[in-house]
Amino acid sequence: MNKFSNIEDISQLESLGSKEILRNEINALIFPLNTNANTYEELLEVINCLKRNWVGFTDEFFVNKSKKYEYILTKLEGKKRNELLGITDQMYENKESAQKWFKNIAKYIHPDTEGIDKDAFIVLKKLYDTMIEE
Repeated sequence: MNKFSNIEDISQLESLGSKEILRNEINALIFPLNTNANTYEELLEVINCLKRNWVGFTDEFFVNKSKKYEYILTKLEGKKRNELLGITDQMYENKESAQKWFKNIAKYIHPDTEGIDKDAFIVLKKLYDTMIEE
């Protein structure tokens, strides 16, 4: 993990140092590639791109959220699965909360997305249906 993996906005990036120093640190991490970003905005774009596509630039084990949710839904069960999916008791009591949770995850594992295990969406739908049962 590196110090850039948790950067979310420009103010956090600015707190780490000058543009030149940050660019040099990023270039050292991605060598032999490099970036010529000259502004904090450009540096943040580079960091976000690297976080999405460069495994070593995130603290996540999975390459992306789609693969993470796919694994959790198809390989895990019970309490651990529910914990990793962020399922709370409130979701069983509040349909709006359950719907928001469902939509957030569904956008990553929709069955029409290429390369996604269709079974993951089926499991997600079953969990959601259980939450909203009367």
